[in-house]
Amino acid sequence: NGGDCGSTNSSGPPGGSSGMSGGSQSTPTNGSPSDTTTSSLPPSSGTTPPCGVMVPGGPKGPDGTIIEEVMTPVVGKKQPVRGQAFRAPNGEYTSYLCTDDDILYRPGESVYIESQRADQPFFICSIQEFRRSKRDTLMVNIKWFYRPSEVPETVYHRLVQDRNTENNNKALVTDNPVIKSRELFISDATDTYPVSVLRGLCRVDHFSDIHAVRDFVVEDNAFFYILGYNPETRRLASTQGEIRVGPSHQANLPDYAELKVEDRPEVCADWEEQRWVPGASRDTDLLMYLRAARSMAAFAGLCDGGSTNDGCTAASRDDTTINALEM
Repeated sequence: NGGDCGSTNSSGPPGGSSGMSGGSQSTPTNGSPSDTTTSSLPPSSGTTPPCGVMVPGGPKGPDGTIIEEVMTPVVGKKQPVRGQAFRAPNGEYTSYLCTDDDILYRPGESVYIESQRADQPFFICSIQEFRRSKRDTLMVNIKWFYRPSEVPETVYHRLVQDRNTENNNKALVTDNPVIKSRELFISDATDTYPVSVLRGLCRVDHFSDIHAVRDFVVEDNAFFYILGYNPETRRLASTQGEIRVGPSHQANLPDYAELKVEDRPEVCADWEEQRWVPGASRDTDLLMYLRAARSMAAFAGLCDGGSTNDGCTAASRDDTTINALEM
């Protein structure tokens, strides 16, 4: 890929590949970019200022933005990918313009990036930030979106079962093949690649539940997501934090087997250790004792660490309360 192409997350890109080719074009499939370089073009701004020029607030940056020329080598291509990076006065990159395609990329936007194989659609990500590598290559840090085909089949099958169970097997909007092909799953998996892998802009909408997807407008380069996917645990989870029901969210309990009386231990002390005696002290005395123990811990932490924060940390630790209760 030219320059640094190191991954910042061991999870790798969707589909299990560990790297990307910056030279070959991918063949879009259903739900993939069909007209990226034409439908994603930003409004034409005429001639682009030369490298090193300070531009007032452009593009989409604060006053004092500096333009830097970007030349990113690509394996298999004679000519590097040309572009311009826009750096704010505080040193952060606000955007990157690929002059070869005339597409402007900014942090927070959803984008396509080059896949490793020509028979795979482009991967879909969101831009986190741009930065320079140690080799002075402009890199883009991205967060992955996963298509249903990029998560384990069993995981997606359980999701379909849950949705049918929760909605009493009524028709859902995702039963429409067109809508189904546009669903994605957001993740916390990140990677870093040279900006040469960027292949155009897209739109990814977020909906709170499956019923809200009825408001999704099907357009070229438009997708949506409801759930998040963890590639390490291979589980889907809600991004809203609500409790979910369904077969895939229930515990698998072992078969119940009753223990006969003659098989039970005669003395519980053989199996357990008593750690608390009810009624051994009054509640008021216990509270005063716990407060005194926390005060002593705070004083010791203050003496050891030398700051009030260290004292408060020592007083609030669970071990402090546990030790006091045991005493």
